[in-house]
Amino acid sequence: MERPIRFVLTREFYDQFGVTPVYRQLGVIPIRDGGIELSAVRQLLATLKRGEIVGVFPEGRITLDGALLPAQPGVIAIAARAGVPIVPVGVRGAFEAFPRDARFPRPHSISVAYGPPLPIPAAAARSRDDQAELAAELMRRIGGLCAGG
Repeated sequence: MERPIRFVLTREFYDQFGVTPVYRQLGVIPIRDGGIELSAVRQLLATLKRGEIVGVFPEGRITLDGALLPAQPGVIAIAARAGVPIVPVGVRGAFEAFPRDARFPRPHSISVAYGPPLPIPAAAARSRDDQAELAAELMRRIGGLCAGG
């Protein structure tokens, strides 16, 4: 059974002139940067509870230098509320292929590695300490995948 990935994208990129209809057709879920947007959270929870796959870049923003940033705890809270694990994914070469300041991609190989699912207990929906701990573990796993391990 085919299960497409519905990616989450900040409104800054989603609302750019001319691309919103494409994102809408692809099922992209827009979310406001730096705050809680209840309509987006409801859409994410409903999507996950239907068994669909949601692709989230847990840092919530694009890195300026290619280094991983800390994960936002909301990623953990949403997974906990939806009762789903998080599958860590490491992407190598993407920054070199398309640095933030570039207007167009550059030739560079990109590889993707998947790790085992990270179980997210329901209690993490209410515990900021659990969210922080699991967010740090998620980024450790992603870092290992990005490094080739």
